[in-house]
Amino acid sequence: MNIGSVLNRLSPVKGKYRPINILVFVLISFVKSCYSRHTHFPQFHRREDFFSELSPCLRNELTMSLNGKTVKGLALFAGFPEALVVDIVNCLRFSICLQYDVVMLEGQIGHSMFFVRAGSCQVIFLRDPSNIIAELGVGSHFGEIAMVAPVGKNIRTSTVVTAEKCELNELCRPDLMMCLENYPTERMAFFDVSVQS
Repeated sequence: MNIGSVLNRLSPVKGKYRPINILVFVLISFVKSCYSRHTHFPQFHRREDFFSELSPCLRNELTMSLNGKTVKGLALFAGFPEALVVDIVNCLRFSICLQYDVVMLEGQIGHSMFFVRAGSCQVIFLRDPSNIIAELGVGSHFGEIAMVAPVGKNIRTSTVVTAEKCELNELCRPDLMMCLENYPTERMAFFDVSVQS
């Protein structure tokens, strides 16, 4: 029996797990810590393998627990309904970058933004790469200017390089647009921001 089958036996009630069952809290904490460390589940080589073992309700709860706070904290998504935030968080693409990897390059066309899950990045300008403009640590985000800008104006304004091994989540504009299809008010607000930039 694997951890996914154990957790899937816990019956959800209206999208949340029974509050009286302390075991649920303990198991979710255990799964989060194991996922973060990748120590207890050597058979999961990819994030998708791990998440495919979980029920949709538990998958959403775990994903929100890992990434929801970062996405909710972004002014661009302020006031978005919880269901939309869950959809956005589920669209995040996880990647690992090594030290000195170039995540985005000044002058290139950009269609996505990034959230730093672990490690740190440095923002630099190509004309003076020794001058570090900013250090971006855990919980930081970057690339939203090009993602929000209208097509044709979505040029990266700076270069971001990893300062150490990093875990990043990427949100692509096409995925965000797909999430916004069922939310006309939020879609209009997003396009208002897009037009202003």
